[in-house]
Amino acid sequence: MKGKFHGEIRLAYLYAQLRYNIVVFIVCIIKKCITGGIKMSKYENAMKMMEKLFGNGDKNTFIVLGTIKQDNSDDGNPRPSVRIVNAIYYEGVFYVSTGLLKTKTLEIEKNNQVSFVTLGDAFGSLVTNGIADNLGWVMDEKNADIRDKMRTVFHEWWYDENDENSPNSIVLRITPTNAVITDNEERYEVDFTRQEVK
Repeated sequence: MKGKFHGEIRLAYLYAQLRYNIVVFIVCIIKKCITGGIKMSKYENAMKMMEKLFGNGDKNTFIVLGTIKQDNSDDGNPRPSVRIVNAIYYEGVFYVSTGLLKTKTLEIEKNNQVSFVTLGDAFGSLVTNGIADNLGWVMDEKNADIRDKMRTVFHEWWYDENDENSPNSIVLRITPTNAVITDNEERYEVDFTRQEVK
């Protein structure tokens, strides 16, 4: 009987200790949330900065897009080709509306390695290399989500500049591979492929 009594006391003590530990754990979590939360990795911080600068499917971003010309220079070297385009940043990728027979599309078809820099944001910039892919006709069902976002963001000129009924009206997806992201306070050298920051 005495042993059983001591066992019950021991169980009650262990139960009380467990409850205490749970309360302490919860208090620690709450304190972390109040004092700035659980720290994000540098890569997560860089991705947050991207959204802060370029939105997430809801902002027009001007970029200077660089491709490689189809013909070489007189001395046989590849030549860069650059132009300013409107882009939307959405879930880690940039999207551009263009024409199937435009120079940039033809150059990307031959060599899909691109570089670009963002323009017009006093609060930060992005200088990046990436891979460009032709996603096909803007009215294709697979492009419905990004098409709706483009219609909204580019509403001032979308229907004047795009003939949606033509299969020549396409969407380019530009996936950054590495970049330097800066704002007025932070600078990140990002490897998107490895999800690492230097």
